[in-house]
Amino acid sequence: MRCGIEFGKCDICGKEDNLERTYFEYDINCDCHSPKHFELVSHCKDCVPSIPTEIHPYIKAMDGKSYRTTIEIMNFANKILKHLNVSLAEPVIRHGEEVKTIKTNTPLNYIENKIQEYKDKGYKSIAIICKNEKEVEKYYTAFKNKLNISKLDENSLSYNGEVCVLPISLAKGLEFDAVIITNVDNDNYDKNNILDMKLLYVALTRALHELEVLYDKDLCEVLL
Repeated sequence: MRCGIEFGKCDICGKEDNLERTYFEYDINCDCHSPKHFELVSHCKDCVPSIPTEIHPYIKAMDGKSYRTTIEIMNFANKILKHLNVSLAEPVIRHGEEVKTIKTNTPLNYIENKIQEYKDKGYKSIAIICKNEKEVEKYYTAFKNKLNISKLDENSLSYNGEVCVLPISLAKGLEFDAVIITNVDNDNYDKNNILDMKLLYVALTRALHELEVLYDKDLCEVLL
């Protein structure tokens, strides 16, 4: 699967350019909080990535640290692991913005404004992560004529926009500069449902720099 656009050095030809990220999936276990391992190739539009001949399982398997995200985001996500009585991920020393939990009954307006704010900050990959396909369709329909937005589903090979909307089930192994998670209410994420908690953990740990968690009535109490 391809996603994200950023500026940097191409892993294939070495030139500096706008890059796409291509993820290759492997049926092996690693400690990246995903059932499968992913390898990332960042490449320019002129280079076609091939399947890596070497794989590097997530580094947390070796030293217990999370290199994906900031201390603030990882500490927030660790509330889920603590609830599940699982070993906590140890973040590296990289600080960022505090995670924001936002109560709103007008999420469409809030998200549209927040996405513009993220773009103004220079973020190149922004994700709206939903629990299921029904929610994905709701947000995609609302924004498709307003934003340069892509909808990721199981048939997606790539997206070229700065913004995408996707279900948690497709977010494993992906990462974005900023993430907005929708409908994180008690009635949508049951603290007694292990699958709900694992899905929520995956969503929370997709953000590299900024994370916002939206809810309507009562925030999932594990995150309080």
